[in-house]
Amino acid sequence: MSDATTSATTIAVYTLAIQRALEANGYEAADVFRAAGLDHTPGQDPMERLSTAEVVALFRESVKRSGNPAFGLTVARVMHPSNIHALGYALLASATLRDACERLVHYFRIASDQGVYRIEESDEKFSLILEVKAEGVAYETIDCWNAFLVHLFRMIYQPDFTPQSVTLARPCPEGCEALYRKSFHVPVTFDASYCEICLDSAVVDRPLMGGNREIAGEHD
Repeated sequence: MSDATTSATTIAVYTLAIQRALEANGYEAADVFRAAGLDHTPGQDPMERLSTAEVVALFRESVKRSGNPAFGLTVARVMHPSNIHALGYALLASATLRDACERLVHYFRIASDQGVYRIEESDEKFSLILEVKAEGVAYETIDCWNAFLVHLFRMIYQPDFTPQSVTLARPCPEGCEALYRKSFHVPVTFDASYCEICLDSAVVDRPLMGGNREIAGEHD
């Protein structure tokens, strides 16, 4: 196992969403965590971190127990902004979608240093791009995080928000194309070198109903 795989970490609160997804589908989460080599299910401590290898082992065991190769999408459906602690609340209070995306670029490393965000923009397209930097990151993490962001954008902007396109840095599990389209609301392109969620540039600067710069700044 490479140093890049063992040294990169993710906030442990994130795995509470995995626990919730397991229990919602009838599995004993504590047993799954133990089978993955974790001696407890993490609590709300924002300082607790899990290595890439530990998250991979947890997702691998979850996929094994559930028989669902797209289990990361299941986790995304129950993931709450609090699962990335203060960053989640800052995203909820962002003034615009651009503001939320710029916040991710600056602060994502606090939630995880497995990847780095950047924004690319043209007249018609606003792209939020995630480059996975750590080796061996679980495909389920890629699925979960990107699907969660689309869900979050629906929460803070409009319930029927649909991205222009979605690209993922992972192969599509056999027979799961429809699951990805349902989760992202658009057909998904797979096997890319990075992840990309493209938004219509006409919507990224529209004020959000829950925008509150003071609250967002406090969580920043």
